[in-house]
Amino acid sequence: MKENREANYYQKVMDSTLIVQEYLFYSEMEGELDYDDPWMALYNGLSDLRGKLADEKEFSEITTQQKEGN
Repeated sequence: MKENREANYYQKVMDSTLIVQEYLFYSEMEGELDYDDPWMALYNGLSDLRGKLADEKEFSEITTQQKEGN
């Protein structure tokens, strides 16, 4: 059960970062990536965070499978 909560946690945080990125893209950058825009650093940081979370989620799932003997 703990493992399932971990996977849900990672997924919820990844989904949340995507929502913020979409907001930045459409509302602050007017639907175009502008590398000179002051919001771009945050946009890129959220991309990095989502990638790290995906890696941690995958590692958590692999560890869970190993514990269960699958």
